[in-house]
Amino acid sequence: LSAASLSAEFSGEFSPEPLSAAGAVKFTAGDAHDLGAIYPPLKSYALGGGAGGNIAFTYNKALELSGKVSLNGLSAKFAGRQLSGLKGAVELSKDRISAENLTGKLDGEDLKAGFSAKNYSSHPQVLLNLDLAALRLTALPPPGNSGKAEAPRKKAGAKPFAFDIEGKTRV
Repeated sequence: LSAASLSAEFSGEFSPEPLSAAGAVKFTAGDAHDLGAIYPPLKSYALGGGAGGNIAFTYNKALELSGKVSLNGLSAKFAGRQLSGLKGAVELSKDRISAENLTGKLDGEDLKAGFSAKNYSSHPQVLLNLDLAALRLTALPPPGNSGKAEAPRKKAGAKPFAFDIEGKTRV
């Protein structure tokens, strides 16, 4: 798989009965902007910067991940915000995803962040700590449907997704 500055290598095994899979993914994104060429809905986020990593996976009734992803100056626009220069590493293990010492800028101001998510495949327990040089709050949109399409309806019998979140923010 390749699109301009993106490359990925997949290897593994798949068994339909009983359903199981195991393998690895190695990827690099010299410029995350190129992800929009593969998945057009990402274009609106104006992604930039680089990333790369190695992730191993297994699936046998539950997904298990392990590996590391390195972020090198990632940027994105979302919810009227601009994230830029995000650097650091994200570690993945059987029951935890974590990142310590992420650094970058949010709306041009220094940002330091760390997070962990235990039990990420069933009921995530998220710890998020942010250290922001400044936080600019914007007005909320008026209540009601602002002309946007209705949210997709849940499938009958679908299990609700729930998570717990805690942490600290320092401005």
